Parts: sequence; structure tokens; C-alpha cells
Amino acid sequence: MSFRVFKSSDSQLFPKSALIFGARITAAITMLAVQVVLARTVAGPDLGVYFFAASFASMLGVLSAVGYPNIANRFLAQYRVEDRPSNALAFLASAGCTVLIASFTTAALTIAVAGVLADKTTFLAIMVAMISVPMMAMSMLFGSVLNAEKNFLWASLPEFLLRPFFLLAAVLSFLVLDLAPSVLALLSTLFATYAVITFVQWRRIKILFPEIWPLKVSTHREARCWRSAAAPLITMSLFTNLFADLAIVLSGLLLEPGELALLAVALKLSVIAGFLIQAIHQMVLPDLTDRIARSDAGAVQNHLAQARKLALPISLTATLGVVVLGPSILSIFGPSYVSAYIALIVFFASQSVRALLGPCMQVLVAAGRQKQVMLITVYSVLVLVLASIIGSSFGGTGAAIGLSFGYCFWCLAGWIKARDLMGTSRSSSTPSSRQARVLARLVN
Repeated sequence: MSFRVFKSSDSQLFPKSALIFGARITAAITMLAVQVVLARTVAGPDLGVYFFAASFASMLGVLSAVGYPNIANRFLAQYRVEDRPSNALAFLASAGCTVLIASFTTAALTIAVAGVLADKTTFLAIMVAMISVPMMAMSMLFGSVLNAEKNFLWASLPEFLLRPFFLLAAVLSFLVLDLAPSVLALLSTLFATYAVITFVQWRRIKILFPEIWPLKVSTHREARCWRSAAAPLITMSLFTNLFADLAIVLSGLLLEPGELALLAVALKLSVIAGFLIQAIHQMVLPDLTDRIARSDAGAVQNHLAQARKLALPISLTATLGVVVLGPSILSIFGPSYVSAYIALIVFFASQSVRALLGPCMQVLVAAGRQKQVMLITVYSVLVLVLASIIGSSFGGTGAAIGLSFGYCFWCLAGWIKARDLMGTSRSSSTPSSRQARVLARLVN
């Protein structure tokens, strides 16, 4: 078997960071243009339905991935260190089959339930959105595998360039034809976009893993090990990757469609900062996981500090920028959207909390603490729901404060557990013997 799969050399973080940042900023600007056009051409209630259906599909895509994207870095790094490429191929085959079965089943059940409970307009929107769920789930899995192999550009660029440009092209086509973009047409574009993204990522994976086809059969013991590691992490990505979508779905159950549109615009704008923070965490994660697998506690601390030094200035600058320019930015969407100014500041500030605390949840996952991550996430979802219900009684701004409180609770709880795990109640620039023993015990 070819060993070329595992010849991933350590890459320079800053040059690739610049490329990823440039791509994500371009994508964010494009999505901003799309949202401006949508806000000015689609009625508020219809826009709320679109945001709800698209976000619901994204959330189900995460759940349908059944946690495998969150463990890909851990197991691929372990098999790389232990020189077991056949296990990596078996992992990919098992994960892919499981995700496909789960995603198709989830989409079918959701359509059936929506047919009974939802009104006609919402049902049609959900039905079209559900077609995208399998592609979204597979794209998440493929992206995590490419990221684990340090193919950062292939892991990120297809989604963050193709998705906004496809949607922008669709919206501009409607304008050229002098037609108002319909909810169903926009959701159909979403499916086409993810179909292309999944195909592009699959082609790259076949190059990296030339012997992946025919699929390798895993042993029952291996499959059981992967499932037990992945299952507790099913909901983790709702916070790491899709908090905006989770927040929109939750708020859609509590707010009127018009208020939801205002809140969704503020959330989508804050995703710009979230994109950059996520890019930094994703690029640090493969090396971070390798160091944990090698019980190198000092290097783990250095990578966490590096991620913090890169992400925090960006998030603080973005927050300061919306404090000064927030009303002007929101007015681009229309005069009514200026009322989301406080919500915009709150959402950007919560991203700064994430940047300050670092990728602590990923450290816990790489160290094999899935059950702790699951408990933290479950408690955080409960806090998020409760805070959102209380906040929504005060309108959109209250909902924003409640959602941000739940998000910060999740980040802080992960940081506390990771700090206790690493034995870093007092910071140290050199690895302590206790840190090394903790890491060695976890990965062996």
C-alpha cells in the first residue's frame, strides 16, 4: 500500500493563513452583497422563511454527520504516528457510509414531519432544503479529512468561494430577468452549490488516498471504537461551525419572521469574524493533534498561544469596527435594519470571547474526552435555549443577548476543562512533568 497518504510535512502557518483569510474575506464580502440584495428584493417574512429553511438544513447536515468530522483529525493523526495507513482508509470508508445513511434518513423523516406540522409555504421550503442535507453532511466530512491532511485550501476554499459566488450569480440572474428571487429558487441553488462542493472535495480526497476505492472494510471493533468516539460529538459542530444557523432556527421559533430577518442579518455579519477565527483554529488543529498524539505538552501550549495571538487582534478589531460603523453597515440593507445595531455588537463581542479562549474543545476531542465535550454541549444547549426564551421576550436585541450568553457559556466551559486537563492553572512556557503525564495517559 502506498504510504504517500501520510507524507504531510509541517507547513508555514502565516502564508497559508493569508491565503485562507483572503479567500474568506472575499467570501464574506460576496455574502454581504448577496444579503444586501436579498434584503432589498425579498420581503421580510419571505426572507425569514429562507433563512430558517437554509439554517435548518445546515443544522441537520451537522447532525447527520454523526460526529465523524470532529474525530477525523484525532484518528488520522493517530494512524499517521503509528504508521497504519490501512486503518485510515477503513476509517474513511466507514465514516462515509454512516454519514450517507444518516443524512438520507434524517432528510426523509424531516420532510414527513414537516408535511404534518408545517404550513404549505414552510413545508415546500423545508422539502427543497432537505435535498441539500446529504451533500452538506458529506462536505463536512470531506473538509475535515482534507484539513487533517493539511490540505487547508482544499478543505476551505470550495465552500467559502463556491457557495457565495453561486448564490450571488443566482440572485443577479433573477435581477437581470427582472424577477424577484423566490425562496424555492434560492434553496435549489443551495443544493446545486453543495453538490459541486462535495464533488470537488471528493476528487481531491481520491488523489490523496488513491487506494480508497474499492472501499476498505473495517473490523467490528474499529467501527465500534469510531462510533463511540463520534457519537458524543454530534452536537459539537453546532457551536463550532454552525452557531449562526442554530441561533436562527431557535430564534425562528420565538420571533416573528420580520424580527428574525433583522436578527439573521446581524448574525450573518458576525460570521465574518467567525470565519477568520475558525480558519486559524482549523490550521492549527492538525499540528495540535499530532503533538497530543506524541505527548508533547509544550508544543500543545505553543500552538494554543499561536492561535490566540492570531485570532484575538482580528476579532477585537472587527468588534471595534462595528461599534463605530455598525449603523452605516446595517443601513445598506435598509433603514429598518439599523435597529439591529446592539445585536450586531453583541454577536461580534461573543466572537472575541471565542478568540481569547482558543480551540479548547478541539483539544478535549483530540485528547479523547468526548464525553466531557458532550456534557458541556448538552448543558450549553440548555442554557442557550433558556437564555433565548428569556431574551426573546424583550425582542430581537434580547434574543441576541441570550444567544451570545449561551455561546460564551460553551466557550468558557470548554476552556475550564481544557485548562484542568493540561494542568495549566498557572501558565508556563515550558512543559511540566504533570502535563506530559496527563497527555501520555490520555493518548496511550
